[in-house]
Amino acid sequence: RGRTFVNQGTVNRTEGGIEMSPDTFIQNHGTWNDSSVGNNFVSQLAPQGGLFENFGTFNKTGAGTMSFASGSGGPAFTNHGIVNVNAGIFSIHRTSTFTGTSVVNIVSGATLLLRDGTNIFNDGARFLGTGALSLGDAGQHHLNGTIHADNASFWGGTLHGTARTR
Repeated sequence: RGRTFVNQGTVNRTEGGIEMSPDTFIQNHGTWNDSSVGNNFVSQLAPQGGLFENFGTFNKTGAGTMSFASGSGGPAFTNHGIVNVNAGIFSIHRTSTFTGTSVVNIVSGATLLLRDGTNIFNDGARFLGTGALSLGDAGQHHLNGTIHADNASFWGGTLHGTARTR
């Protein structure tokens, strides 16, 4: 049975996976620090489900890859707050939504990789820094309004929408 975990303080994740069932929800209203190194990931046991929703600050600081993925697609990720990709690769393989209040800071040498699933970018979403916003594989990328991206690349999938990027 699913549960909802609400963080209003600080979570320091240093290693290991987080298994999410389809009706499991994580809401971050505080600070979520992910310093895991290697291919540690948030995954799920059942196909397509679960949601990690960020209203606060999500810091990805580990040098390796942190993936919202599994063999069945992984949980969805929705950002209303701030994501800082300070090292390594932050990879989302299923569904991501970046609302108009989203700010994603990606430092040089780091990557936000959105692939395979449905990725929604709403008017006002900002992707800042010299690191890479990478859209690819079989992803369906929906641009809804004006999206600001300092360093974006498109290498696969399909772009939808009538949006502008700056």
